[in-house]
Amino acid sequence: AYVNNSRFILRDVTFTGNDAGRGDGGGLKITGVTVDAADVRFSNNRSVWGGGVAHWQGGPEGAGTATRITFTGNTPQDT
Repeated sequence: AYVNNSRFILRDVTFTGNDAGRGDGGGLKITGVTVDAADVRFSNNRSVWGGGVAHWQGGPEGAGTATRITFTGNTPQDT
């Protein structure tokens, strides 16, 4: 998923087995976004940058909040 320039709310969500290929954020890529996330799982995702998630810039209300976030088995191909 790719989300840009907005406020983004995630509750009880799982990102599993996604592959962004040569892109960023295997499960989720967000830029210019204020995120409020709780009970989110990133499992077995792949990408060049940020195997599970790539967050490049906070939104107009800042980066946001994240509670109870789990990362398992995600693989960045570069860094």
